[in-house]
Amino acid sequence: MALKWSRDHEHILDTIRTNAVLKVNLSGQKIGAESVAAIAEAMEHNTSVTALILNTCEAHDAGALAIAKMLRENQTLESVIMGNNQIDDEGGRAIVEALEDDNTTIMSFGMEHNRISPMTQKRLLPSLWPRPKRRAPNSPPRASSRQ
Repeated sequence: MALKWSRDHEHILDTIRTNAVLKVNLSGQKIGAESVAAIAEAMEHNTSVTALILNTCEAHDAGALAIAKMLRENQTLESVIMGNNQIDDEGGRAIVEALEDDNTTIMSFGMEHNRISPMTQKRLLPSLWPRPKRRAPNSPPRASSRQ
């Protein structure tokens, strides 16, 4: 059964908070900026979700700002897709700055079909590259091959 935010929002937030899910996909549910902010807050300390898909959720800049704040804390998430959310440069710049300054785990961030200027779009890709390869949580670092 597919989860619907309008019916299952408390369950969705609980599964995020308790690290009981690997992927959150609420695409097309038009949940709005306030709900995107609630998801972002639940995601701040989540250690299981690696993919967050929020296409066409009406996030606007307010939702993007909440996602940017979350990106400064969350170090598990690898992929975020937020296409078609009416995000302007304010939200786009906040996300880029969070990726440039604090987040090292995001490998892809989709923001297609928003209202972000070409200048902000150009900043997004370099903020994702280069990224260090991740190792599994609690695994020992690899031994160096140099002698």
